[in-house]
Amino acid sequence: RYPGGLTDLEEAFAKAMTTLAGRRRRHRRVAVASILVIAAMVVAVTTTLWRRSVLQQLRADAATLLSQAQVELEPYPSAAVAYATASLELSDTLDVRLLALEALWKGPPAFIVNEDRTFGTAFTPDGRWLVQPLDASPNIRVIAADGETHLLEQIDAEDTSRTIITMDRESDVFLSRGYGGERLSIGLWSASKRSLLAKRFYGADAPTRRTLVSSQQRALVVVKEEVEHHVDVLGFDGSYERLGAVSLDSETTDTGAMKLRPSGAVGGRIWATKGHDVFVIDVGEHELPGPRRVFRQKSSIDGFSIDPLGRFLATTDEEGTIRLWNTSGPSRPQILRAPAGVPFQRVGFTRDGSLLFTITTSESDTEVVWLWTLAEDGPRFLRRLDVGKEELSFIRVDPSGLRVARGLQNPRTPVWSLNSPADAEPLVLTQAETMVRFVPNFSPDGRWFASTADNGLVMWPLAGPHPTVIRRHEERVRGLAFGLDGRWLASASWDGTVKLWPLAGDPPPPGPVSY
Repeated sequence: RYPGGLTDLEEAFAKAMTTLAGRRRRHRRVAVASILVIAAMVVAVTTTLWRRSVLQQLRADAATLLSQAQVELEPYPSAAVAYATASLELSDTLDVRLLALEALWKGPPAFIVNEDRTFGTAFTPDGRWLVQPLDASPNIRVIAADGETHLLEQIDAEDTSRTIITMDRESDVFLSRGYGGERLSIGLWSASKRSLLAKRFYGADAPTRRTLVSSQQRALVVVKEEVEHHVDVLGFDGSYERLGAVSLDSETTDTGAMKLRPSGAVGGRIWATKGHDVFVIDVGEHELPGPRRVFRQKSSIDGFSIDPLGRFLATTDEEGTIRLWNTSGPSRPQILRAPAGVPFQRVGFTRDGSLLFTITTSESDTEVVWLWTLAEDGPRFLRRLDVGKEELSFIRVDPSGLRVARGLQNPRTPVWSLNSPADAEPLVLTQAETMVRFVPNFSPDGRWFASTADNGLVMWPLAGPHPTVIRRHEERVRGLAFGLDGRWLASASWDGTVKLWPLAGDPPPPGPVSY
């Protein structure tokens, strides 16, 4: 505020102070800049070390998952695929990719639907619904093709130990039979509506044979009470009616037990056998006519089965003979004999009536499945399959995909394709270890295979391409050649043989061997 001029000393002092202030500002700026540079360098080094640590941890976790995948590759390939996929998400390496491909090469991966103990399943004819009865429980679950799940209302007490499902051949209606409690429960259900149509209860020890007759909107239930076999009708509207009792005593002099098999074909029939005779009962709307004898054979009937289309009836005897009767009229049966007089243990038809299959046991206790295709003029032999030696196994036949599966009490389920060469090995479906395996099942279109066990319901997709493996040379294969028309494959080996593998036919037959 001083208006006068400054002395030389004052002017020099002011300049010195201004210079000092500027120098201090520059020093502060340099110090701040240095601190920021050092901080940035520290952050960069820390980030680099952190990223390296994370990458090392990811690689370590991926390596751990890879090791688990390698352990599961043989016993459980689906788990190997899962571990390998998880490893690839952490660290994409060639070794893991190759292991995943190797696991997928062994067969389709298993889809774990749920972990509820299940005895058996049933698909609706259109494949849109899967019915899953929960074992050791009265509960029934319906699973839609899109994965939607519904738990049906409970009709029985908690002491029900097992529920068995029988699906109608034409509709989505099914019967349930609940066992193990103080009573036997019969339920008639609609899978698409997820609703109970009718129900009935019997004594706990009452054995039943059952069928569905959707064309007449009713279900037939054959139940044995004391010494009589009664026929009951459950209507889709919830109604109940007892039509009467079945007796063959006045129709035949043969002794032995009477066996009954209801059939939904031709409006509802009941077939019965006793001794050497076969009878049929055409069930009326509100009446039960008397049985009429339709067939008689020289040997005593051991067992029989009904074609779902109502065209044929197959009987077995202790001599190892199957007689295939045409139900359209009186005629001589076609005879099917087991080799060396080995008796057929079981005879049956596929659900669409296109195949007849039987089971025998060889001298080495190996089970053999025999298959015939059926036409109006009778059976035509397709193939025999040696399905191995195993106790407590279930044989299932898929007519749409021409496959045969054997459910075993170990985690490996072999599936044979009749479209493959006769000497091809089965596709093996492997799941996790379990204590008890139950009844497997194919979907009606052959695209899925369902396996049930005490650890849940597992399904495999069968529609995709799968490897066909032939291991029939004793030494290495040294040459391959396809026929010009693609109908056969020839292989040459260091064992001194040339083998011809037919690739066409219904199914492809076994090929010759040249030395």
